[in-house]
Amino acid sequence: MRLPLWMLFLGAIALICVGAGLGLVMVSSRSQHVLVREDYYAEGLKLDSHRAREASFDSMGVRLSLRADGKALLVETSGPGVDAPGVRTRLSALSLTLQLRRPDDAGADQDVPVTLASDHPPLWVAYVSPRHGHWDVRAVFSDSSGPRLEKALSYMSTP
Repeated sequence: MRLPLWMLFLGAIALICVGAGLGLVMVSSRSQHVLVREDYYAEGLKLDSHRAREASFDSMGVRLSLRADGKALLVETSGPGVDAPGVRTRLSALSLTLQLRRPDDAGADQDVPVTLASDHPPLWVAYVSPRHGHWDVRAVFSDSSGPRLEKALSYMSTP
């Protein structure tokens, strides 16, 4: 007895769907996503304020970059806004903290205070040597009343 071609076609589609579903279950069970956390609701409410502070930083025309220098991590500035005196004064007046987050190991997360080393162009030094690998970094500029500016960065530390 020979099966009609349309039945073989429908059977193949069903097998593909089952295989794709099993593959999705395997991939999702093996990966750990950084957004899966117990305090997701409280952090979600803070998302708009994070975005507003980051937009305020971006409007100044300044870019931040991280560079390792021995046992220190340098936060360097560049971009057209660096030469504006008001921007330099504003950045120099705020304290900077680096929130170092390791996507694969929450135990390695740390908040590092940073020291202003130069104000033209602004340059900060953090005396920390993070272990090698990928880090999600948030630079938070604060004054006595709380965070004012933020910038999210990625940093790849090499041995």
